[in-house]
Amino acid sequence: MINLPTSFYTFLVLCLSMSHFSKAQVSYPIQERQFNANASVTAIAVDETNNITYAGGFFTRVNTAAYGTLLDPNTAINVEGYPQPNGTVGVAISDGAGGYYIGGSFSRVGTYDRQNIAHINSAGEVTAWNPSADNSVTALALSGGIVYIGGSFLNIGGQSRQYLAALDANGNATAWDPTPDSPSIRTIAVDGSTVYVGGGFSMMNSVSKSRLVALDLNGDLIPTWNFSAGGGSFSVEDIAIKDGIIYLAGSFTVVNATTRNYLAAVDDTGTLTSWNPSANGIVRSIVFDGDIAYIGGEFTSITTSTGTTARNYLAALDLSGELTSWDPDASFSVSTRVINTIAVNNGIIYVGGNFTSIQGQPFRKVAAIDAAGVVQDWDPAANNRASTIVAGDDGIYVGGIFTSIGGIARDRIAAFDENGAVTDWNPGADNII
Repeated sequence: MINLPTSFYTFLVLCLSMSHFSKAQVSYPIQERQFNANASVTAIAVDETNNITYAGGFFTRVNTAAYGTLLDPNTAINVEGYPQPNGTVGVAISDGAGGYYIGGSFSRVGTYDRQNIAHINSAGEVTAWNPSADNSVTALALSGGIVYIGGSFLNIGGQSRQYLAALDANGNATAWDPTPDSPSIRTIAVDGSTVYVGGGFSMMNSVSKSRLVALDLNGDLIPTWNFSAGGGSFSVEDIAIKDGIIYLAGSFTVVNATTRNYLAAVDDTGTLTSWNPSANGIVRSIVFDGDIAYIGGEFTSITTSTGTTARNYLAALDLSGELTSWDPDASFSVSTRVINTIAVNNGIIYVGGNFTSIQGQPFRKVAAIDAAGVVQDWDPAANNRASTIVAGDDGIYVGGIFTSIGGIARDRIAAFDENGAVTDWNPGADNII
């Protein structure tokens, strides 16, 4: 028998008729702090003598995060106190020093005003770097201390910039100023002195350039680059560079007037290589770990020189374009962006998107899989799509449109100390409180 304060039981009874909140992250005050839950809280009572707050409701996790957070690589619990944005995070990259640049559609990160782009350092602090984009940010890359950025903005870093910009260490726009004809910038990658930009545009610097361009460090088109993509609602969604070869994922079915179904590889002049695996649906992400390319998207089969093989939304390819045995077998409840992002660290492949299971096991939107294809017991339980993942030794940064991720498992009843931390008290309940 667990003894609770009489006030707790009384408050529960009084709150049974309360209207329910929507099943999203909801914040509730505790002293000067707040706690978050992944579904409705219908009852709160305070034991003032012991400074303990009790909560009951529909939730299964408490102290969750929204839109973007750093997750513990061992427990999948969000790092306490990590600054959260107040809107969606569509892209994140490592700053190379344990921190992250994040972009999306938000106006605050933690307690700081930040318009659509921000920098969080290795201490989990929002830095003074503040370029302030006037519209959403969709692509980021870092090279030589310069952050290359794409999105729907027209002003950033104190300058007028049309959909593409480069930002220095102070957050000011550099002279790099290419001009695409569309805000459809999906991906940016830098290799030496060449900046590759992929997306759904058809012109760059008033020159007809379809879906992928190579720019120099002055923002000018590289004249020896010759590339075009087409087919369907075609775009280049992701770029991975390996040994000077540019590997591409997207919604295209033609590259340089040659059939290439959603995957392709070109050299530094834009000329197609012989690498030619063929997916039967959009590929959203491509990431190399050693000589293996991990891909994710909306495909259900991959065709190579040895034939067509079923692969549900995730696959691994070698440098000859052949499938490996890696086959996590994802499934979904939302058919778009089933796998939207992939990151690899220490032999673990982290995937994010709209999927609901891996290998028949329930995993919501984010999962970790080893190189043998075995799903790991690491489940932050996001309640909506994960759009970007950056994996490091000290944490896994995940951004997206979710309003609940991470947190500590508590079945419909939990207790919090005066600082808002979850206590060890965990009786669990098999139905709504």
